[in-house]
Amino acid sequence: MNYYELLGIGRDAGQGDIKRAYYAAVKQHSPDFDPEGFRAVRTAYETLQNPKKRAEYDTIFAVDNDIQGDMLRARNLVETNKLKQASELLTSLFNAHPGSREVALLHARTLLDLRKSKTADAIAKTMLAQDPGDIDALLLRAEVSVVMGHTAKAKERFLEAVSADPANRRVWNSYAHFALSERNRLIFDVFNQAWQQDPNMFSDKYSLYLAATAYILDFHGAADAVRYFNKFTEHYIADKHSTRPVYNLLLNVLFEILSNEVSPFVADLEKILPKLEESPFKQDDDKAKFNILRNSISIDRLHRDDEIHDVLTDLTECLLRDDVDQEAKLGMEVYIVSVLGTIRPSIRRLQAKYPELFKLNQAFYLDALNPKKEESLTNKYYSIHRKLLSAEKLSPNNTGDELAEPPTTFVREAPKIGRNDPCPCGSGMKYKKCCRNEA
Repeated sequence: MNYYELLGIGRDAGQGDIKRAYYAAVKQHSPDFDPEGFRAVRTAYETLQNPKKRAEYDTIFAVDNDIQGDMLRARNLVETNKLKQASELLTSLFNAHPGSREVALLHARTLLDLRKSKTADAIAKTMLAQDPGDIDALLLRAEVSVVMGHTAKAKERFLEAVSADPANRRVWNSYAHFALSERNRLIFDVFNQAWQQDPNMFSDKYSLYLAATAYILDFHGAADAVRYFNKFTEHYIADKHSTRPVYNLLLNVLFEILSNEVSPFVADLEKILPKLEESPFKQDDDKAKFNILRNSISIDRLHRDDEIHDVLTDLTECLLRDDVDQEAKLGMEVYIVSVLGTIRPSIRRLQAKYPELFKLNQAFYLDALNPKKEESLTNKYYSIHRKLLSAEKLSPNNTGDELAEPPTTFVREAPKIGRNDPCPCGSGMKYKKCCRNEA
């Protein structure tokens, strides 16, 4: 009895029909009272509700009715990795029905799995003699060459398959797996050719885009890799059932990106990170990795913001490190204090547009924005600066070069305005009632 008969549905049944038939069959074959029957029903359902497995299963019905049962048994043996038993059954079928393409193909693939490459290749050649455009036979010969270590011949045979059916995604998937296993320029060529044929060529196995990203990033740069990462992101976000291998590969590739040029990938990183943080596959130590990713995104945003002064970006990057370099932090704060008049707009921009980064050094930034604290802040940091310079002169590593003296105590450019003095803005109000409140 085949899977369709087991569920009581026709060959043209839709997904809804398959699901309803499965629930009805489970009532008749409950796991408690008929575990063997339940397993059979479950296997039938899992096969027919998966489009790829169903298509493979349906090839059985192209064979004669009298050998469908044997083909089903052979396929089940292959799926349960009982290859020797499957091979014995298929050899018998192959000898009895030498003209059956489906028997020959399953027989050859089973032989290849058993490392009987020459026999599998001979069967594939016979199939191609009957039909030179048989994609399955062309792919089988390419895979035989891969198993035998004949790399150049494998490439030639994959190209034959691509030429025979340029839009066949299964062909491109096999060719891409082969290219990735070789780890050479072929990867760039294969993915570039597939992209020109159809950017969504690997949508069924979208992790291939991610694998290509890693290699192309290392050997060709971000400009060539970003489109594959973008395509991966598109499919990864849409996939509600992504797997652990994809999650693990993604983490590895993300850190490849961080060690290269982050900017081209930031938009995709911002989309991916929330899904990573919610992933059922995340480990406890992955949280630290997520923080590194978030920090890298933040720093890149500052680098690309022309209204943020470079020293603020550098200071933020310093503050985001697990072990903050206090001496470097102090040096940058001294510089900020020395140019307060020109850098305040940039600090205000940081406060308004990047509040989470502003909070990293909030007390200092608020003091820097407050004109009333300008004098004390300047004197404080110049004093610190002088101490640093003195320590530098006394250091045994000092070369003896003259160090620049810090400016003297802060001197106002204009006389200090008292609280009860007329406001210099010309409003006629006292300073304490007018611009002082804005300050």
